Amino acid sequence: LLPNTATEMSSYAQLVQCCSAGGSSPKAKEAETYSRAREIQEEAGARSKTVVRREGFGRCNIPTCTLLATYVSWLAFLWLMPQLSYYFNDQLMMFNHRWADKYTGPNNFLCMTPPEEMHCSNGSKFADLPLVQWRMNVSGRRNVGCGCGQGVVGEGACGQDGSYGFTVSSYISTPPATGAFLGLLGPGIVSMWSVMSRFHQLTAPPYCLRLLQYLSLLAFQLFFAAFCIGQDCVFLEVHLWTTIAFEVALWMYNVLYVVVACMYGPSKSNVIWIVLAGAAMSLGSNSMTKLWQGLVKTHHFAGYGWAMEHGFYIWECFCLTGCFSVGPALMILGEVQVTISVKPKSPSHGDPEAGAAQARQPLRPLRMASA
Repeated sequence: LLPNTATEMSSYAQLVQCCSAGGSSPKAKEAETYSRAREIQEEAGARSKTVVRREGFGRCNIPTCTLLATYVSWLAFLWLMPQLSYYFNDQLMMFNHRWADKYTGPNNFLCMTPPEEMHCSNGSKFADLPLVQWRMNVSGRRNVGCGCGQGVVGEGACGQDGSYGFTVSSYISTPPATGAFLGLLGPGIVSMWSVMSRFHQLTAPPYCLRLLQYLSLLAFQLFFAAFCIGQDCVFLEVHLWTTIAFEVALWMYNVLYVVVACMYGPSKSNVIWIVLAGAAMSLGSNSMTKLWQGLVKTHHFAGYGWAMEHGFYIWECFCLTGCFSVGPALMILGEVQVTISVKPKSPSHGDPEAGAAQARQPLRPLRMASA
C-alpha cells in the first residue's frame, strides 16, 4: 500500500529504506511496511475534519431565474383573469374577431353565442347587461356572448357557473387561457420532480416513502392533465372529480416532505416551514376570502358587488397559490443540513488542490521486490 500525501510518501520511503538495510526476510519486510503504511494512513484520517453545511436544491436542472419568471407570470395570470377577460375580449374587441379567408375556415366570429343561451348566476338577463349592449352596438349583431370555448379568456360579463358565479374553471375554458394556465405552470411542475429527487438524495429516506412520494406526484400529473383536458363546459363530471383528485395527490406529495424532514431532523432543514406556509394559504383560503369581503363591505370600498360575485374565484386563487407554491419555493429557498468529511489540503508541489485530491486517494497495493 502507498501513503496518500507527500509527507507520508517521505516517511514511507525512509521506512522502506530502513527495512531494506536490515537482515529480515522479504515477507517480514512486507508485513512491517504494510503495518507502518496503515498507521500513516490512519493518522492522516484522524487529521480530517467534519464540516456541516447547508445544501440547497439549486443543483437541479431548471435555472432559478426561469422558474421565478414563469411562476410569477402564472400567479399574475391566475389572479388577474377577470381583468384579462375584459382586456382581451372587450377592450381589444376580440369578441368580434373573425377569421376571414376564402381558402381556409371556419369563418365565424370568436364570440358568437346568442344572449338567450347565456345564463347569469346572479339572475340578471345577459342581453340587458351594459357590456353586452355595448358589444351589440359596436358589432351590429346580437350573438355576442362568449360561450363554451369562445373568447381569449372566458366570459367576464357575468358569472356562468351556477351558485359559484365566477370561477377559475370558467375563465380557463378557452384554448388560449388553458394554454397560458398550463404553459406558465410547466416549469413549476418540473421543479417538483427535480426537488423531490434532490431531497431524497440528501436525506436518504426509506424506500417506501420515496416510492409513495413518487407515486403521489405521478398521480397528480395524470389527474391535472385530465383536469385541463376535461373543461367544465365540455366534460363537467370529469372536471369536478379530477379537481379534487389532483389537489389530494398534490397535498400528499407536499405532506411527505414534512414526514421525511421530521425523520431526518426537524432542525436540519427549512423544508417543513415552506410546506406549512403553502398549507396555511390553502387551508386558510376561505377565511382570507371572507376577511377580504368583510373589509370591502365594512369600509365601503368600491366594487363590493364585484367582490361578492368573485368570492369563489378568489377562494380558488388562494387555494391554488398555496398548492403550487411548494415546489418552486423549495427549489429557490429550500436547504438541507448535511455533514461531510474533509481532509486537510496538502502543500505538496505548491498546489493545495492537488494535495487535497491526492489525500482523497485510497491506499494502493505495492508489489514488493523480492530479496
